[in-house]
Order: sequence, then C-alpha cells, then structure tokens
Amino acid sequence: MINFTKIGLIISCIVFLSSVNGFSQQVDMQDVRNPDFAKMDRDQNSLVSSVEMQAHYNDKFNQMDKDSNDVLDAQELSIDKTKTFHPADKDVDGQVTRVESSSQFKEYFQQMDKDSNGHVSEAEYTDYWKIIDRF
Repeated sequence: MINFTKIGLIISCIVFLSSVNGFSQQVDMQDVRNPDFAKMDRDQNSLVSSVEMQAHYNDKFNQMDKDSNDVLDAQELSIDKTKTFHPADKDVDGQVTRVESSSQFKEYFQQMDKDSNGHVSEAEYTDYWKIIDRF
C-alpha cells in the first residue's frame, strides 16, 4: 500500500516539472522574437506598416550616411554587414541614394506582405529574410 506522503511528493514533482516546462516554453518564445522586427514595430501592435518599415530603414540609412550627403558610398555600404542596402543599387554605380533606398524598401515591403493586408507580421518578415538569406 502506497502511503499518502509518497503520493503527495509525486504530485508535487509533477506540478513542479509542468511549471518549469511551461516557463521554458515562454522563454523560448521570447528568444524567437526578431529584434529588427521589434524595432520597426513602433506602435507595438505586432504588425509593421509600410510607414514604420520605411522609417526604420531611413534611420539605418542615416546612421550609415556618415557625411550626410544622402548617398551611401562604397565605404559607407561596407558597414552594412547584412547587405540589406546593396540590392537598392539598381544602376550598379557602387552607391545607394536615399531615393534608391526608399524604392528598395517599398519593394521589400510588397514582397513581405504575403496576404496583401498592408501590414507585415513578424512571421512574414522572418520568413522573407530566411528565404533571402539562402541565396
């Protein structure tokens, strides 16, 4: 016959292990959050509008444009380790103008917005960059 102390101990262990498992799942979900997406989502509604995305990448452009001439030259582009701005150089002159950059990020947004609802979810954003990173 099993005594009640052992049953209580077993139940306590099961409850404890369940709560630890639930806590680790919460932490894992937070770790998955894409930091770039979180920065773009300025109104924290878990969606990024084209205005939010444009503002985010405009800020990045400004940080990279050390001489503030609205053109990223080869040296300034070398800062972009992700090569995010490089496709904007449509005329292949080795420079990215603010106009080229703006146009590129509008294109990125349209490609990311799979359901054409005018907003990009974190899943759409992450999926897009996973595909791009493969090439």
